[in-house]
Amino acid sequence: MALALRKGETDSSSTAVAPLAKKQSRHFESLQIFTTHAEPGLDEFLTRKEQIELENKHRDEEDKLYRKFLENRRQEEENIKHMEEEEREVHLYNVERDERSKIVKLTEKHCKQMMEMIYKKKMAYFESGGDDDWKEILARTYPKEPPPVTPPKYNKEQVYENNYDVFEEVDATAGRIAQDGYKMYTNLVRDLIHGYTSDVEKGRVLFRYLTEKKLKHESWFLFYPDATNTRGAPTQLLRGVEFGLETKALLYKRLCAYAGLHCEVIKGYSKSSEYLPGEEMVDNRYRNSWNAVFVAGGWRLVQANWGMLSVNNKMARETRQIYQDHYFLPDPDKFIFEFFPMEPAWQLMEQPVTLHEFEDLPLLRSTFFHYNLGLEGNAASVLDCNDAGEVKVSLLAPPEVSFHYELSFFKSGNTAVNVQPGGKVPLARFVMMSTENDTTTFQFHSPQSGSYLLDLFAAMYPTFEQCLKEEPIKYVNICRFRLNCQKVEKLNVPLPDCAPGEWGPTKAVKLLGLVPLSHLYPVINAAPDEHVVLKEAKPLTLNMEFEMTRPMLDFVIRLHKNGENPYDKESKKRDARYRIKDKKFLLVDIKVPQEGQYGLEIFAREKWEERMVHCCKYLINCDV
Repeated sequence: MALALRKGETDSSSTAVAPLAKKQSRHFESLQIFTTHAEPGLDEFLTRKEQIELENKHRDEEDKLYRKFLENRRQEEENIKHMEEEEREVHLYNVERDERSKIVKLTEKHCKQMMEMIYKKKMAYFESGGDDDWKEILARTYPKEPPPVTPPKYNKEQVYENNYDVFEEVDATAGRIAQDGYKMYTNLVRDLIHGYTSDVEKGRVLFRYLTEKKLKHESWFLFYPDATNTRGAPTQLLRGVEFGLETKALLYKRLCAYAGLHCEVIKGYSKSSEYLPGEEMVDNRYRNSWNAVFVAGGWRLVQANWGMLSVNNKMARETRQIYQDHYFLPDPDKFIFEFFPMEPAWQLMEQPVTLHEFEDLPLLRSTFFHYNLGLEGNAASVLDCNDAGEVKVSLLAPPEVSFHYELSFFKSGNTAVNVQPGGKVPLARFVMMSTENDTTTFQFHSPQSGSYLLDLFAAMYPTFEQCLKEEPIKYVNICRFRLNCQKVEKLNVPLPDCAPGEWGPTKAVKLLGLVPLSHLYPVINAAPDEHVVLKEAKPLTLNMEFEMTRPMLDFVIRLHKNGENPYDKESKKRDARYRIKDKKFLLVDIKVPQEGQYGLEIFAREKWEERMVHCCKYLINCDV
């Protein structure tokens, strides 16, 4: 099983994508991919009148089906009144399932008829052109029948290269048209795809329309046509989705058919927002549907229902809508982390995974790939601690990405634990987050046996100026893991109560350009040289040195012992001083008063009128 776990790793069908920045093109292969099936616009060979005639025929058949649904409902109203609540819910569920099945069957028939008409008119157009080589042109045109299901030849990065500006214009078109209320699919789709000859552009604008369109969801079982409704059925264009009888996947297929694109609805399982790592897909809770559309010379995946992400930011007290480009033509080896089709062929991978392997895969969200992240090692959704109660998760990331984490008990969701001595402390203090080069590690030390849920979040790394303004960092969830601890052979104590965030000097380097010269790691083991020899053995008097690549006016050094209030008077009296040498070097002198574990924090500011900004923190283990 070859999946993109590490940054840049891939199977034979795709490679990692970095959507944080547009890459410079080195070739024009993407242009050839993009225009594989470039064709004349619909208006050149099929009039709107002809397409609307077929749509009206389809609409009449669909209205007839809706009227039949309503007639059956009226006939059963009396029977439903006498049912117990549970029996009534089961009955209505079965009725709705039957109605959905009939809608799907009818829509698929209509899509096939629309595709056949478009192809027939297109062929007649080519043949009537009088060109001797029209048959050769025909061989290169978009296929009449859905091609065999095989992994795509090109990855997403190859399709996207050189085309970012094109997509910006396509997205703007979709956003503008999504504001209007159309009555006919013909007019809607033709206005969306007008001027676009590439199948990629067409597939994209239909996808972006669905992500931008605000739908008015209503209860189907409460609908009854009023006296002015001469059709006896819902009149809105997107009625199937708005009444819950049609999925967005089926609607996307319908729109594709009006544009002349082959599209299939794929059914399977998904790791939705409610899914927990390690859960088995034993019932219908996680059933889902998405699409495969034939563009750029191959079958590509699409999930229109997940294209717009709602993020609740508690600190900023706001809900944001974030467009997720990951779900348009995602590489199969990335899509598989969230979606598992019932038919293995629709994984579009050379080596399909089993359902059990899918459940065991790490729970990676689209945002994980948006930030171009990778996983160190063969991580799984459920990780087991060693006998010491320890386990770690390591992420590979670009330097401009910042991380945050949350730890809770797996079953209860509680985020605090009682420890002796000390009472209740946050579980987050049992995780050490640190960054070295391009690897950020989350080291967990379990306070007791049990199962825990580790959620990881990412955002763009804040600037010093943003920290001064105390602007909230808008983190989004990127992945989550279940951590199982069977036993703890030693007592694991919480880390010192310091400011949240990563340990070590990396934060100081990124925020202030404060480069460590003496202590490069987050943990300092201090002891007399003859007592113990460690990686960074230091005397009880610690001397730390940093190079200042950015001028700083003032610093505050805070040293406090684990288990004590970090802001009490004794903490402030501890011997931790600094001095600036040659306006270029920061020298920190620390005298650790007694054995134990300490948290060392450094704060800085550029001007007297500014507030202090947290720069970095170290963990000091003192053994006398």
